[in-house]
Amino acid sequence: MRFSPPALTMLLLALAGCASTDPAADQRDVTEALRRRGGVDLPDDHDPTVGATEAELADLLRTPLQPETAVRIALHNNHRVRALYARLGIARADLAQAGLLRNPVADVQFVKGGGTDYEFGIVQPVLELLFLPLRNSLAEHEFTATKLRLTDELVSLVFTVRRAFVEAQAAALLVEVHRQA
Repeated sequence: MRFSPPALTMLLLALAGCASTDPAADQRDVTEALRRRGGVDLPDDHDPTVGATEAELADLLRTPLQPETAVRIALHNNHRVRALYARLGIARADLAQAGLLRNPVADVQFVKGGGTDYEFGIVQPVLELLFLPLRNSLAEHEFTATKLRLTDELVSLVFTVRRAFVEAQAAALLVEVHRQA
């Protein structure tokens, strides 16, 4: 199949305009990595960009506090976690933007000599087409690094909360032993 230059230009412009910035798949990837590395099962309907409501926190606190409950509270109610997820969304948007071309410049001129003759032109920088794969690759690496940073921060938070919970339990038991002695 052979395309004429204007048709090829329009096809490239149409394809360059297609970009997805849906954060749900990225959040599922991070949740799955957290499940594997941190042993935390978050509910599928969990939206990490929104903090827990009062009712959700009350439900978590109705039962005696356990390590997994403490981890869920920390993940649901942590501003840093929400900021990291927002940064992941920004990195996804940067990745989508890196794959886009700048808008072409359209030019219309009247041909000298009067009459109704027009000259149309569309200009797209060729160098930008050459740098597009490099920009896309760099943005993809930045996105992957952001996703890994988020996962690392979440796993670190999980283990910090678990350690603090165990230390609090140990302190409570030590107080009880001293009280009985």
